[in-house]
Amino acid sequence: MKTIKVINEHNLSADKINKLPIHKKARGVVYVDENTIVCIEENSHGVIHLLGLPGGGVEKDEDDIKAFRREVKEETGYEIEDIVALGTIELVKKRYRSITNCYTAKIKGEIAEQEFTEEEKEIETRSINISINNAAARISEEYDKKPNNNSLRSIIILKEVMKLNQSK
Repeated sequence: MKTIKVINEHNLSADKINKLPIHKKARGVVYVDENTIVCIEENSHGVIHLLGLPGGGVEKDEDDIKAFRREVKEETGYEIEDIVALGTIELVKKRYRSITNCYTAKIKGEIAEQEFTEEEKEIETRSINISINNAAARISEEYDKKPNNNSLRSIIILKEVMKLNQSK
């Protein structure tokens, strides 16, 4: 999978980066229709109704696409199909590397009940359908007010998707 972006916040050397443990994630854009996507709203990172793309951690012995399917189902209630790989975003921290495999997909069928964790319930996680342009603008505004890694990854993914859509 191609690299979309590497963010090395602390300018660590390649040798130090290669020694860091890896946290794998899967995240992406899920289309309801050509202009509408499913996003997640939650009260986190000091922002009420912070908007982001569905996704999360890849569990041990789970492949990335299976993790993406699972996370989308849990957070949005939707099954997905037509999954397309976009690339990876690597975020290098002092103690670990977060490697996010990014995808696009389409919803399949009707929405089912979401399966939120206790932590997600606590921060009032919910899914919403929103135009891709409004989502990109809103996530960027929220990131400018309160920078956080989830919003940063969402911004990078949305820019990549919008770039691909323009080239079609």
